[in-house]
Amino acid sequence: MSEASRLGTRTAVGVGATVSLLAVRGALALFDVTDPAPGTAAYLVVGAVVTGAVAGWARAARGLVAPTAVPTVAFLGAALATWLRYVAPATTPSPVGPTPLGWLLLGWPAVVLLGLAGGVVELYANRPDDA
Repeated sequence: MSEASRLGTRTAVGVGATVSLLAVRGALALFDVTDPAPGTAAYLVVGAVVTGAVAGWARAARGLVAPTAVPTVAFLGAALATWLRYVAPATTPSPVGPTPLGWLLLGWPAVVLLGLAGGVVELYANRPDDA
């Protein structure tokens, strides 16, 4: 692997981790979660960094789209579902347990694994035929 390629991969990993951190921070601010417990905050930070880093690495090193698309679509869908259910209605119900976005943020390992599984399928589907 060339030095330029390694630098590009490192940059993609860093950008992916940073964008994920900003997305989680933005979602917490949007839904007025100002002070998660220290353990929860650390878990969310680790999840954002790992999710973004894996997505950045998969895109830069392997050219895969699925490890980025799966967490992005899941995050946007969960944010929209949370917004529509708990923020947009005239009478806001109080959540009993985590919201859809909360479940997604707590289940980040499953989201990363689903993205990687999608990446494996994408890699297999795009492999050159040996015929």
